[in-house]
Amino acid sequence: MRHLRYFVLLFLMVVISGCSTVKTIHINNVDASEKGLGIYQNKIIANDKKEEPVAKSTKMESQFSTYKVTRVVDGDTFIINFNDKEDRVRMIGIDTPEITNGKNHPFGQEAYKFTKKAIEGQKVKLELDTAERDKYGRILAYVYIGDRFINAELLEKGLAQIMTVPPNVKYADEFVKLQKDSREDMVGIWK
Repeated sequence: MRHLRYFVLLFLMVVISGCSTVKTIHINNVDASEKGLGIYQNKIIANDKKEEPVAKSTKMESQFSTYKVTRVVDGDTFIINFNDKEDRVRMIGIDTPEITNGKNHPFGQEAYKFTKKAIEGQKVKLELDTAERDKYGRILAYVYIGDRFINAELLEKGLAQIMTVPPNVKYADEFVKLQKDSREDMVGIWK
């Protein structure tokens, strides 16, 4: 009960202060990569980190661009050919179980195989939100192939959980509903 009071008090302080002067809060050893409030594993993350400017040559052409996927890295990260070089793309709003860097979390392979089958070697449409790149230089995007919304499908199948990091919040409400449904249906990671 004391933790709940602390959480509510912290949340109210952040909201009242306007979110811009809050120092980073680490929850479950997770650090938000963008400023503002975010949700990771259904917990609030606050961060006042300033966004680094991205060199003009690395800017995407528009909010909706199509690129060929050359390789899938894991369930939520893949490589595209961008400006005649490889560039990493990180799907916005979701987090799949890890399979890289010596980690092999449950359902990580399933998420990887799903994403690989869906997009590797295909032309995908990338939809950008407010922040175009994360602190690691990866392009942040919502991913479509035809009329399929891959970020949403991973949540529906229980192969990902929500990870909302402002300012990229366009589909946050939809993603919360999709995760709630997959949890209730006990699919994937929610079994």
